[in-house]
Amino acid sequence: MSVFIIRVSRHGMVGYIYQTVARQYSSRTRCKRSVRVGAGCTALGADADMSEQAGEPLTVAYKLPTLPGGSPLRTRLTDTATKFEMTTTQAHKDWVSFLRNQIGGEFAVTKYDDDERTTSIPIYSSQTEGGLVGATVGLMDLDQSRNPAVQIRTEILIDTRMDDARGLNLLSTIAFYIIKNQWRVSPGTVFEEIGGMYFPGTALRHIYFTAPYQWDGMSKVVLSDRTIFPLIAIPISTAEANLASQDAGNALESLWDANRVDVLDWNRKSSV
Repeated sequence: MSVFIIRVSRHGMVGYIYQTVARQYSSRTRCKRSVRVGAGCTALGADADMSEQAGEPLTVAYKLPTLPGGSPLRTRLTDTATKFEMTTTQAHKDWVSFLRNQIGGEFAVTKYDDDERTTSIPIYSSQTEGGLVGATVGLMDLDQSRNPAVQIRTEILIDTRMDDARGLNLLSTIAFYIIKNQWRVSPGTVFEEIGGMYFPGTALRHIYFTAPYQWDGMSKVVLSDRTIFPLIAIPISTAEANLASQDAGNALESLWDANRVDVLDWNRKSSV
């Protein structure tokens, strides 16, 4: 049975919940390629279906704009980008249903606004005994391809063993840089310093993107009227970001595999 309710979430963001259900978290530890890392799993290299579709496994690092003095520019992401209007389509609903079936747990979909409240993004979240999973709902409306002849659609996920709502704020900020600053994301891409915005003092200050490895069938998802190539955002250290820049993340992910690094532990030490 589904329950429809309306709420206002904390931290100054207007929220809503599509549906709330209770499920067992049965799919989370399944590995796409049967490669286990710590208590989790890893994909081998940044060769996800998204890169294969685009024909361009690239390493790109995006840097945050800075204020005078060098502090990250957080509240004014851009003044000139076209306002992004979120609309609920059948594909968005299909994506939420897919997440419910794949991830399980009691879930919510909450709308996050940017600081100027000119742009918003719905975020799917599921809190379970294993931690917190989040996913954007609607980034699929933007084309991430660098090839004009090919369209690439994606959604971004996080998966952390922490039960900390700051992870969802982090995910929404990632989405806003994609929406408002036209940052493109693909396997091997790094967004610099975004992790440090919400987790001061962390050694894992940057965000690395790769194919989701925890759930079967997540690297390519066929919805009602489009196909998307989801990516998972993983916090990494500066040394790990430098290693990822060498070969689109292949060496970094091979290192994680060899050392059985649990990348779902956002409090872990750097592997490099």
